Amino acid sequence: MIAHVSNSGVLYDAMFNVSQRFEGNVRFKREPEFIGKDRQGRFKYRFTLTVKSSSGPGARRGVDGRAIAAACWHVHGYFFERVFQFDGAMIEAGGLKMEGPGDNWQDRNIGSQARPLLFSDACECEG
Repeated sequence: MIAHVSNSGVLYDAMFNVSQRFEGNVRFKREPEFIGKDRQGRFKYRFTLTVKSSSGPGARRGVDGRAIAAACWHVHGYFFERVFQFDGAMIEAGGLKMEGPGDNWQDRNIGSQARPLLFSDACECEG
């Protein structure tokens, strides 16, 4: 994912917020990587959300139901929600450009045609 933000503090604020919501189990896979500025002068950072424990809150499940060390749809949605509280933020994720809160919470199939699995159903969150 790539975030276009006014400063890296926006990402760390969102991480603090979402990690608290999921009992401290959410983290960046690596520190956000600065990759330049966009045409509007916003800083661009590449990052990946993951979990400390695949059996903890906010962990995603695979098509076979097994826990994997990846952040679920709800973690991403709450993280993006927080980022969008800052003026002018934009996020590129999964081939989508999200330019505000109205673009957030988009669900998609992460399984196959034979074994479909919506991103929102690939965890044990209650919403």
